[in-house]
Amino acid sequence: AAIHPGSTFINVTRRPQDVALSMFFHEFPAAFPESTLLESIAAMLEARSSIMRAYEKADFKVSEFNFDAFTNAPEKHGQTLGNLTGIAFETRFLQPENRNAAVPTFSAGQVRQPIQPAPRDKWKRFADFMPAAVKERLDALAGAS
Repeated sequence: AAIHPGSTFINVTRRPQDVALSMFFHEFPAAFPESTLLESIAAMLEARSSIMRAYEKADFKVSEFNFDAFTNAPEKHGQTLGNLTGIAFETRFLQPENRNAAVPTFSAGQVRQPIQPAPRDKWKRFADFMPAAVKERLDALAGAS
């Protein structure tokens, strides 16, 4: 807040299990070794959760924005995001497949796809292959949100 006074801070949330598997199955560059092991991804998600709790304790205002709610009702939650950021929402924002500008992101293949709901609990297909300790950690994070 001291570095960026007047800025709006938003924490985009999603089911931790889905985040973990999305990261794990995505081929990130070697500069991001935390994405190559489920244990490392769980630790990173725990650290993020801990940071958010510290912000709350310090009365630092961070708005929550849920990824799954957005993909299920993009126009409604797109408007909410616009209100949070002070950016006038336009329905064309919900048509990323029509955008031609470069978008620097690791999700380059996804950024041009139409917005659609993610399958609910897709991660459960892989739960039996997940180390039990990692599954417990991700379940605990899901319960804490």
